[in-house]
Amino acid sequence: MLAAFGQALGLLLCCAFPVGVVLLAVFARRRRDKRLAEHWRELQARRALAGDEAAVAVVERVYQRARRGAKAVIRWQETGDHQDTWFKGRHPAPGSVLLLRGSTGWGPHNRNPNTYYVNPGDLLYSAPSGTIAAARRQRRRDAQK
Repeated sequence: MLAAFGQALGLLLCCAFPVGVVLLAVFARRRRDKRLAEHWRELQARRALAGDEAAVAVVERVYQRARRGAKAVIRWQETGDHQDTWFKGRHPAPGSVLLLRGSTGWGPHNRNPNTYYVNPGDLLYSAPSGTIAAARRQRRRDAQK
């Protein structure tokens, strides 16, 4: 009888640790989602204030870092189009969500006339990687309540 109790206790302890780790991961992700959803709300509020002057873009990849800026490919949130971009004086992180002033110039860069130039004052807001997906998850959770 004591041996059976010991086996049951051992099995319970073996299962309790993985379950605890999973629960911690779930709670940590939900907390992170709430924080990132706040970034998304802030970005949307600033976009509303800027009106048609601002657009949202996601940094798909950064392919060159230099002392004076970085070259990256961005994806425009509204259209899904990809574009080569020069960030003057900035080094955005891949996956970050940016609110960019629409008056930013176009110009040739490495013989590419379609390069989008982002000057330091044209970046209105920057949110961390994963912001859009986290905001969607948070909206779903809020709708279920």
